[in-house]
Amino acid sequence: MKKKDNILRNAIKDLKDWRFDRKVSEVFHDMAHRSIPGYKNISNTIGYFSKKFIQPKSNIYDLGCSIGEVTESILKYVLNKNCTIISVDHSKDMIKNFKKRLYKKIQKSNSIKIFQRDILKIDIKNASIIVLNFTLQFIHPFKKTYVIDKIYQGLNQNGILILSEKIKSQNPEENKLFSSAYKNFKLSNGYSRLEVIQKERMLKNSMFLESMEQHRSRLKQSGFCDFILWFQYLNFISLIAFKR
Repeated sequence: MKKKDNILRNAIKDLKDWRFDRKVSEVFHDMAHRSIPGYKNISNTIGYFSKKFIQPKSNIYDLGCSIGEVTESILKYVLNKNCTIISVDHSKDMIKNFKKRLYKKIQKSNSIKIFQRDILKIDIKNASIIVLNFTLQFIHPFKKTYVIDKIYQGLNQNGILILSEKIKSQNPEENKLFSSAYKNFKLSNGYSRLEVIQKERMLKNSMFLESMEQHRSRLKQSGFCDFILWFQYLNFISLIAFKR
């Protein structure tokens, strides 16, 4: 049974920086679906894209896999496609819940490998598809370029990176409008104003948002040449970057 996210329901006197710990991992499914616009559709569509772009005998990487929703979607679409799905997350609690939630599917398939590891330290090779689904935004700005460079080098020719992010605009008025609309989105999904405010404060030093222009520039500098913005709702986006 999926647990409801109410971890910030009560006022917390000493707020800490946001962490993907046990409490968060236990309610992550509910949290993601109520906090990230289009999360279910994004996850499902990533699976569909995987079917379209998978290369025989290659690897698919789900970096920052959390509890495995994207991995599950990919598995559904590429089952029996002779590939390996490599799912990685730095949080031991996320990986624990990933394995618990998808235990039966993992047991039935020999195509999933799960690692609790820092994505900065993993080897990426023979990849036809790499997914960063709301992951890069939690990596320090000084390390983002290293991650994208590493991904580009590990991708096969004609491979793709699927990058989903919460972004910020270079236009202050647009930021203000989107921020207000996003708060309304969360309130409409049952969060209280206290919960919204407390989480916002906890994320202040843990989430590093960038503009679409910054993302495109970094991808281009790393070697990606073509981009498709396939999803946007307010300041939540997902794009495909191609290695030609």
